[in-house]
Amino acid sequence: MAQYDVTKFGAKGNGTANDAPSIQKALDSARDAGGGKVIVPGGTYNVGNILKIYDNTSLDLDKNAWIRRQSEANAMIINGTNGQGGYLGNQNIEIVGGTWDANMGLNDVSCTAIAIGHATNVRIRNTRVLNVNNWHSIELNGVEGGEIINCFFSGFTLTRKWSEAIQLDIMISAAAFPWFGPYDNSYCRNILIEGCTFTGGWYRGIGSHSQAEDVYHAHIRIVNNHFENLIGAGIEAFRYRHGSIQGNTFTNVERGINFQNTAYFAIGGNSIRNPEKDGILLEDSKGNSIVGNVVRNAGCAGIYVDETSLGNNILGNSFTNCADGGIVDMGSKNTKSGNGIVV
Repeated sequence: MAQYDVTKFGAKGNGTANDAPSIQKALDSARDAGGGKVIVPGGTYNVGNILKIYDNTSLDLDKNAWIRRQSEANAMIINGTNGQGGYLGNQNIEIVGGTWDANMGLNDVSCTAIAIGHATNVRIRNTRVLNVNNWHSIELNGVEGGEIINCFFSGFTLTRKWSEAIQLDIMISAAAFPWFGPYDNSYCRNILIEGCTFTGGWYRGIGSHSQAEDVYHAHIRIVNNHFENLIGAGIEAFRYRHGSIQGNTFTNVERGINFQNTAYFAIGGNSIRNPEKDGILLEDSKGNSIVGNVVRNAGCAGIYVDETSLGNNILGNSFTNCADGGIVDMGSKNTKSGNGIVV
């Protein structure tokens, strides 16, 4: 794979120059060659406009590379687009290492640090995203085969009472994804989020809040992540179908896991400590297996199931010091067995 060092294209990394044009030249060179690895050595790189990454390109940042937003742009990096919908806009994009600083104190412009849409095979790993105003650290929108692994998210301000560090979204409108279309209701599928940490004032860690009729994100795996000191839920799964939430830890969140119209998930082996409200909340959700989770010191129930949630299996969970008890089941046809209160 050909390599393109951004300093060879004029990037200074001195914290004062606008290095966006030089970094973009390196990304464009990789695009024109059919792909390659764009290398960002250690340093502080101010970016004064949105960067674009294309097919078959790895953007490889040194662990001491710091990319800092220095403009009124509403994103730091997006993928280029060929105008195709579905999952055909770009393929084989990788962003590795370094720090993306959205610089929320610079201005009051809402910003998403990394936004990828209409794409296949997207990998983001070992990177930090800091200081986002109002929108998201990473948005995957209409992505097939996405991986976000070993990333760290901290620092957030908001003027609306929702936002996720990682948002899985649907291509429904320019209001939802302002950078490009087409708006064909493409959803996310085959997504893995693993080994990430969410902290520092975020509202939600992982979730969604857009919807289209009969459209559901599918085959989502959220495993071995840590959520701490969040204003809202660690995970808010909204209109998901088939997947798993396994081995995650939650401390000092509003709720650990909130399911809304989500079905056929395995929720297992998660530890939820000190949620302000319920440890796990199911709303209008069916056919889920909730097995072997531990909830401690919940302000409400360990697990709360609303009256529209049916056919869920709640097995072998344990609860300590939950204000409203271990399980509050307002629905019917839910199976409960082997759950216990631990004194």
